[in-house]
Amino acid sequence: MTDLAGYPADTRIIVRRERPHSGAQLSFFDQHECMRHHVLLTDTPFNSGSAQLL
Repeated sequence: MTDLAGYPADTRIIVRRERPHSGAQLSFFDQHECMRHHVLLTDTPFNSGSAQLL
């Protein structure tokens, strides 16, 4: 878990994991799981719509 004490109150971390396309260069961490990771740090309010719109 991550300490978000220095960030605004509604800050959250969204992590998306997907299979990489052929030829994609993966980091060492991604090579271990054979998945690609995208991380988004946002303080957008929950009531502003779906997280998919971010």
